[in-house]
Parts: sequence; C-alpha cells; structure tokens
Amino acid sequence: EAGPLGPVTKAFGPLYGDAFSNELETFHRHIMEGTKPLTDLADSRRDLALMAEIIARMRESGGK
Repeated sequence: EAGPLGPVTKAFGPLYGDAFSNELETFHRHIMEGTKPLTDLADSRRDLALMAEIIARMRESGGK
C-alpha cells in the first residue's frame, strides 16, 4: 500500500507486554472512542459458566 509519501507498512500484533495493561489500554480506547469490544459481558458470563462446568467434570472424574 502506498501513501502520499511512499510505501506504508502496517504491523499487527502480537502484542508483547503485560496482558492486563494491554486489556486496560484497549478498554480505555473503547470508552474514549465509544466503540464496542469484540466480546461483551454476556460472552464473559458464558465463559465463566463453561469453566465452572469443566472444573465440575474434572472433580467428578478425579481430575483425569
């Protein structure tokens, strides 16, 4: 891709650094720009329910 001053290079991830800091910066950007994140609270709740189910099954099987 070329811009008005010549070739343009775009770099995308991976993001190296503290995962919490990366998430906090992304959260801040969504708040400031009024955009919606790719995953929402409902997605998070489903993830937690899935993890709870996985843990319950592991306990039932003795962790095997």
